[in-house]
Amino acid sequence: MTKTAKDLRPISEQLLALDAGFASVPVERDTGPVPDGRWQGTITRAILTRATSSRPMIEWELTVTTDGKHVDKTIVVRWVITDKTILWIKPALHTLGLDLEKISTVADHLPQLVNALVDFTIRTKEEQRNVYFNRRLDGGPAAGTVADGKTIIEQFPVS
Repeated sequence: MTKTAKDLRPISEQLLALDAGFASVPVERDTGPVPDGRWQGTITRAILTRATSSRPMIEWELTVTTDGKHVDKTIVVRWVITDKTILWIKPALHTLGLDLEKISTVADHLPQLVNALVDFTIRTKEEQRNVYFNRRLDGGPAAGTVADGKTIIEQFPVS
């Protein structure tokens, strides 16, 4: 087995040797949507606000990671709260560790979810894109629980 000889040249010379390859590396990152699949990410923001319809809405920001360290994309998720959407909002909140008695108290509990590490799935069917929380990964409430696969956290058109 042969060992590679140590390069004892000055650092500046070693870096000069890398200049040609460095120049050809693109600096622009892919800005398209996160593709369908299973992902991990961190909830970086969770607030109660109003939709353009003036209905209450939970707005989330998820940073998506591929290796658990580097942020690749940010997804903004919006849940308009109605009598129909609470049927999937309540199970989704449970998956995240929020077992609320009343939806009217959700704003008090959303800060608990900031920095939570979550596993989620994105699926596109026709023109609708769905995001599902699968489980919480960071040891917080509900960590390790697996959703039923029907806990939709957002529906949004594909751009």
